[in-house]
Amino acid sequence: MAGIVTALVWNAYANGLVVPGAPPPPSPTYDWTNFPLTHLWFLYVLVLFCAAALILRAPFAALDRDGGWGRIVDRLTGALIGWWTPVVLAVPLALAMWLDPAWIAFFAVPTPDEGLVPDTAALVGFGLAFGLGFMLDRRRDLLDRIAAWSPLFLIVAIAAGVWAWLLAGGPNIVPMVEPTAAKALAAGVVALAVYASALAAMGLCLRFLSGVSRVRRYLADASYWVYILHLPLVMLAQVWIQDWPGPWWLKLAGVSAGVFAVCLITYELAVRHSFMGRWLNGRRIPWRRPRQPALAPAE
Repeated sequence: MAGIVTALVWNAYANGLVVPGAPPPPSPTYDWTNFPLTHLWFLYVLVLFCAAALILRAPFAALDRDGGWGRIVDRLTGALIGWWTPVVLAVPLALAMWLDPAWIAFFAVPTPDEGLVPDTAALVGFGLAFGLGFMLDRRRDLLDRIAAWSPLFLIVAIAAGVWAWLLAGGPNIVPMVEPTAAKALAAGVVALAVYASALAAMGLCLRFLSGVSRVRRYLADASYWVYILHLPLVMLAQVWIQDWPGPWWLKLAGVSAGVFAVCLITYELAVRHSFMGRWLNGRRIPWRRPRQPALAPAE
């Protein structure tokens, strides 16, 4: 948060929005309705979903002594997975976005980054994804079915994504207030694109990236730290280079590569081999792995 505030203040001075000696603007007031979660909203919402899962699971676990309820859930999960999965998931999300008077089609699922009570559309959209993952954990054999359908999911994701872009009018930030037929169509197409793209990414990774890779393992370990650290660094880098001459795409590449490098370097030096690594990743990797004892030659 300190880094984000620093970037905002620096940008205000750089663009002449703050005049030295002028009285400061009134300080904002925060409560549970507008508390700024920034990009860490993901962790907050994930905690809510985990707590809800434990609470909802408890009575079933207490009553399901012989596993009958669990077998019913497993059969329902199996029936849910197929070419129709994105469509089934898209229906409730589309309804929630259609009923949301503040919904902006360009941003798809609303980001619940302000306030301690997430938007209904965000709860539905991210909650369905969490719930599906929770159920798939019991039926990991169904991951092969998702991988098999991944080419179709990818085609649907591209087609629905392009159509959603056109229906949203490109980078348009004007909310669709009234629940009209046009809004219903946009919500349905956007919801389909959301889940088709997620399932396509999952299936393609299962098909082509399931092997052992030290590089992918390292990046996966570092991803949590990169997620936490990247936003203030990106904002600071943007303020730093905003007046530099050069094309936007070169600046974008420079900021992305530079911030990513800083995140990985700090992860290696300050996180991976320290108590932070145990806190974030569940384990601390020693600087030097202990050598495996040599096998004694057979007599």
